[in-house]
Amino acid sequence: MSGRLTFSIMLVLALGLPLFAEEATNAHATPASWLSQLAHTDWQGTNTVPLRLPPDGRLYLFIGFKTCCLANQIAVSWVVKEADQWGDSLGILGLSLEPPRQTQKVKAWLNARKFRFPYAIPSSGDLRTALGLQTAPAVILIGPNGSELYRTIYFTTSDGEKIERLIASYYNKKTTK
Repeated sequence: MSGRLTFSIMLVLALGLPLFAEEATNAHATPASWLSQLAHTDWQGTNTVPLRLPPDGRLYLFIGFKTCCLANQIAVSWVVKEADQWGDSLGILGLSLEPPRQTQKVKAWLNARKFRFPYAIPSSGDLRTALGLQTAPAVILIGPNGSELYRTIYFTTSDGEKIERLIASYYNKKTTK
């Protein structure tokens, strides 16, 4: 690889990756456009009855994933770990970004990663478009009132640490009232 190409790739990665994560601003304050679609989504998984959806007073981790790479495996494993840590006080929802014809592959992939939460494999791109998900893994932390608290469209361990602090901050404040 030429030096100029290597430098260009490194520059894009150095400048671009931090832009993928953001603490939510007013632009993501009320995701009503996609929250309303959650009730009309065909949820699958082992833990779908009774299905609870935001906003129901809990924090939610929403993960968009594909079965294609290590980054998605890391993100899904991290979400499972967070769910184990916080129990029922933290809601988990998954969205496959794979085409519907990959349903069996997605189910097997999630089972292998012990993902036991509701997930959707949409037949159209409506929910994916409403969420603004073009790539995976994506993790969105949703507040108890349905507001978006944090979003990353390429999950890193740094994002995981920030999200963990936000979750801990919320539940520590809630238990000290």
